[in-house]
Amino acid sequence: MYEAIEVGSNWKLFPGRGSLRGPAWGTSASVNSAVPGTLNYVEGQVSMGNQPLNSNSIGSAELQRGDTLATENGKAEILLTPGVFLRVGDNSSVKMISPSLADTEVGLSKGHAMVEVAEIHPENVIRITEDRATTQLLKTGLYDFDLGQEQVRVFEGKALVEDGGAHATVKGGREVRLGSNGPLRAQKFNKSLYEEGDLYRWSSLRSAYLAEANVDAAGFYAANGWGPWGPGWWGAGWYWDPLFAAYTSFLGTESSSARSAGVLFALVGVSSSGLRMVSLRMQALLPPLQRELS
Repeated sequence: MYEAIEVGSNWKLFPGRGSLRGPAWGTSASVNSAVPGTLNYVEGQVSMGNQPLNSNSIGSAELQRGDTLATENGKAEILLTPGVFLRVGDNSSVKMISPSLADTEVGLSKGHAMVEVAEIHPENVIRITEDRATTQLLKTGLYDFDLGQEQVRVFEGKALVEDGGAHATVKGGREVRLGSNGPLRAQKFNKSLYEEGDLYRWSSLRSAYLAEANVDAAGFYAANGWGPWGPGWWGAGWYWDPLFAAYTSFLGTESSSARSAGVLFALVGVSSSGLRMVSLRMQALLPPLQRELS
């Protein structure tokens, strides 16, 4: 097994390190069961309502409309739309407001959360609310929501923030402070001050292991086809990786030139320089999948 690690300005594949992954062959979730609100990873003390969550909940527990997930000394990763991951930090709470694919909204009631957006379409409306403030995510990127500091930070990407009737467009490297009665102002922030934070580092590791799961799952589905894990390779979307016991998201390509080159785009993790995407030449790495795409 390999994972994508940034070396200088490039991404390279290295043997996987084996932490922050799900338990091997942990659950029997299928590709059809991934919906907005699905639990994709959990560690430590996490609950949904009065129900404690553990590794057996991965892939089956779902935040439905009105449901709340709370952490104590623990963290959780929740799927939103394909390619969008909500990561909840310690001593935090989130509520599912709308689990629709076209209109996805989650409320941060307490603490700290981050959202990694690796794929988004014009039809997607993805919003995070904090008290009276609402943030709509507009582009791929990495977004940070800190209710304790009343701040929204955009490491990479673009967001529209509305708070008490005031609006601001926030681009990468900028943040806004919420809760004031005046106009919202997007200001620059020093990314390096936050990249050593606990939730940022945890999110980066989760993202790197999902990149590894992409490579593993692509070969698995191409080689095995239909099975208890789902219907095999069918196109871009969520796929269950039984080895990592987690869903991963594939970004397919429709271009004939990409098809002829045997290229599949895999999601790669967050680093100090933001989100990366790496093209894997499947003809060399995963011949069965290349034949499926041709």
